[in-house]
Amino acid sequence: MQSFADFSNNYLTAPDLAFFNKLLQFQSAYYSTLHKDEVLEQLLSELCEVTQSNSAGLINNNNRLGDVFVNNGQVGLLHATLKKTGNIPTKEYQIKKIGEQSMLICSIRDGEGVVGLLYFIRSGPPFTAESYGLIKSAIPVLSGILAYMNLSGKMVPELNMQLKRTASLQALIESLDDIILELDENTVIKKVWVKDKTKLFMPPELFIDKSLTEVMGGFAYVFIECIQELLITGERQECVYPDFDINKDLWYCAKFQKIDAGKDEEEIRVICVIEDITAKKLMSDQLQQNTVELKRINNLLDIGLDISKMGGWEYHLYSRELFVTRQINDIKDLNHEFVLNYKSILDYFDHDNKLILLNTLNEAFKESQPFDLELELTSAIKNKKWVRIAGVPVLENGTVQSFRGILKDITHNKKSQEELIAAKNLAEQVARKRTEILSIMSHEIRTPLNGIIGICNLLSQTDFPDLQVKEYVDHLSFSSNHLLNLVNDILDLEKIENKKVELHETEGDLSFLVGNIVKQFQSMAELKGLELKFHTDQHIPGTIVFDELRLGRILNNLIGNAIKFTEKGEVVVELKATAFNEERVKVRFKVKDTGIGIPEHLHNLVFDKFHQVQQASHRQQQGTGLGLSITKGLVSLFNSEIFLSSKVNEGTVFEFEIEFMIVKKTELRKVLKGEAHSRRILPELKLLIVDDHPVNLLVAKRQLGNFGIEAEQADNGYTALAMLNTMNFDIILIDLHMPGMDGYQLARKVQVDYPQTKVIIFTADILEEVRMRLAEMGILYVLSKPFNPDEMHQLLLEVINNKS
Repeated sequence: MQSFADFSNNYLTAPDLAFFNKLLQFQSAYYSTLHKDEVLEQLLSELCEVTQSNSAGLINNNNRLGDVFVNNGQVGLLHATLKKTGNIPTKEYQIKKIGEQSMLICSIRDGEGVVGLLYFIRSGPPFTAESYGLIKSAIPVLSGILAYMNLSGKMVPELNMQLKRTASLQALIESLDDIILELDENTVIKKVWVKDKTKLFMPPELFIDKSLTEVMGGFAYVFIECIQELLITGERQECVYPDFDINKDLWYCAKFQKIDAGKDEEEIRVICVIEDITAKKLMSDQLQQNTVELKRINNLLDIGLDISKMGGWEYHLYSRELFVTRQINDIKDLNHEFVLNYKSILDYFDHDNKLILLNTLNEAFKESQPFDLELELTSAIKNKKWVRIAGVPVLENGTVQSFRGILKDITHNKKSQEELIAAKNLAEQVARKRTEILSIMSHEIRTPLNGIIGICNLLSQTDFPDLQVKEYVDHLSFSSNHLLNLVNDILDLEKIENKKVELHETEGDLSFLVGNIVKQFQSMAELKGLELKFHTDQHIPGTIVFDELRLGRILNNLIGNAIKFTEKGEVVVELKATAFNEERVKVRFKVKDTGIGIPEHLHNLVFDKFHQVQQASHRQQQGTGLGLSITKGLVSLFNSEIFLSSKVNEGTVFEFEIEFMIVKKTELRKVLKGEAHSRRILPELKLLIVDDHPVNLLVAKRQLGNFGIEAEQADNGYTALAMLNTMNFDIILIDLHMPGMDGYQLARKVQVDYPQTKVIIFTADILEEVRMRLAEMGILYVLSKPFNPDEMHQLLLEVINNKS
């Protein structure tokens, strides 16, 4: 047991929280053990250490000096002192000087007065008020112990027997993972049981004799309503509620039941059992969501079949049973009540088409292969129609048992090539609309990101004495820039599919980049109890040329998958220089885990689009199935190939090699020089910022301030024009999307009425059409949001040079 002296010192006026918790432990130990004298003596010994005393003692006032527990004797000195004072002290504490020794005497009280004394004796420095402050928190604990000592001789054995009788019940309760509360009819908490005390937001002892309102505040109504209903009806109540901390996605179920209060039959007690049902609720919600989703998909499928004039069918070869959807009856111009069978469906085809269908089915059966053909039929009302029939075999024990497929009316397609052209045009229009929508979404995301990244840039230019704060800023900056890169990739989806993506390589520190990416997954790994490691090779140069976005995407996909499919063990990310010279270095990237692994016969499928390879016992892992497909495509951009090795229940390894160009020292000096240049103060300029977003105004103005420019600001076009009428500006930064007068209109007015003022468009709209429209207006200077301080500095320098 740790000593009290470890939790107190001479400079404290009161015990700290750990000291207080220690007192509660001694109190609990005293009431729950049969060896009470030993616990009490240990408590006094610990208090003696805290006060640096030679002796400590406790006197039961009811028996005067009859019950004395002391450390190192010296009872006679206490007797002499009490005789001199003439009575037991009534003050909170007294300090006495007896010869070379000092005595601290503390009164222990209950509601009726002094019930005992706690005293300390030491040589050397006399006691002070601070000495009393060190042990003041122990007085209530000792008061309770004295009250226990004052019970009658019969009562104590009875209580001890009660302790023994309830010991097994107590052990059972404390073995549960639930939180158990005992309350009275006034919702006052009388007892608390919990196995894991971290589930409570304060020590269990602090709940005792407090009402639910005192403990839970405004959230107490959830419990109080159930308790009131329980007391009225006598029936067990329960409620489900979320964690009171909105930052925790946890759910609980509280169950309430009346119990026998014991000696007093009129006294009411309520037991409340609180169970963490987060996992259960998640499963229930997922099941409900899946049910709704399945119903929605079925409805959409039915609507889709109606719209596309397509029906589904299933034909069992041996029983010759045929099942069809109602859309097939529609295609054959039959009412929905008419039941089609194998023979009747063949009657709608002429001899030649029937023969083709039967031969195709027979061949598909023999080869266990799907089939797809187009035939002409005659409907029930003698309409000639072209239909497409496609089917796939259903195998059981390697033998085809049935076929499932579709029957689609393609008459209109056959007759009108114009509709195919129209459909093609519609598809192109939808694609353009999709790109436009994605662009708008990108703009709406980039606008707030400009504020986040801008403030990060401002913070990164601040010298923080606390290195941890700087680390937080670096992580925030890294994550927000990574999010920006992902947003930019939304507009590259079509390019990726059409193999039009190009690498954008810049100088950087490869190990630093990968280390930051690994850090982003640290919390995710810790939540699953996994160890996430990163090893890099010292032979990898500090500065090389690479595409940070694409390489980051590859590693994010691989590390995320490794953690997702690993339940225990570790995930390791390794970088190793496999070949290098003065100009180039080849680096092997490896991500390995101790997860569920992938069966060897499925290795070729993991890189397929929309395909996830999972074992049956791990179907809970969800995803689009695009991650590894995109990863493979991105690795190929680096003229490389990704390799997989894996065994079931042993783990998986993904690795690939990329060759990078090394930035030479002279080139590195130029880069550093350029960075220093970006921090240079610009010449004095009169600059106006026009933007309806207050955060964007703040970020831009503060960054310009770092360049030595005191910029003016306006939140709309009309205010900007009013300011241009009264002041001369060298440069105006204009946001395109503003209410009232948009950026295009304001820019045109500035060009016409204030030609001496250079226009820079400051926008989150990065569509190529926007750049072309601006170019047609004669505006060549565009600063994209979120902006990079170096890019802003360089653009301003360019405008200044061209203006001069």
